[in-house]
Amino acid sequence: VILRVPGGQSLVIDAKVSLNSYQHAFGSVDETERAVHLTAHAAAIKNHVNALGNKAYWAQFDDAPDYVVMFIPGEHFLAAALEQDSKLWDFAFERRVLLATPTNLIAIARTVAAVWRQEKLAKEARQIGELGKELYDRLAKAALDLRKVGAGLNSAVNNYNAFVSSFES
Repeated sequence: VILRVPGGQSLVIDAKVSLNSYQHAFGSVDETERAVHLTAHAAAIKNHVNALGNKAYWAQFDDAPDYVVMFIPGEHFLAAALEQDSKLWDFAFERRVLLATPTNLIAIARTVAAVWRQEKLAKEARQIGELGKELYDRLAKAALDLRKVGAGLNSAVNNYNAFVSSFES
């Protein structure tokens, strides 16, 4: 899914995630079998994180951030994986993948939009600064040229007055 956020930017969200192992875990009556399936669930999410990181969506879209959002359709699915692999969150982040659930997906989208707005304002402020410097440089040049014109006019008036004085005498 490509979510268009204010400012013309795009947030890439991948909503495909395997939940088969999770379902098998909670269909199991044996605790050992359940643990095996939960470990497989965490591994499946980790594999999907790797696959998303390797796709490098941020390189495919000019207006996308340097990461992709991996949507997991329930907090309990992510919590079960994190219980099995406590470093999963960091693993995903290192691969430029943000793990999102229904609770935090909107927060992520709004945060990204706010960051982009701030980035756009900073870019515009830099442009204003550059234009201000250019305007200052041009006004300084115009003032210098005007001083030369003034000096020329002053010289012309003095020469005219000298001529008139010489002519009249």
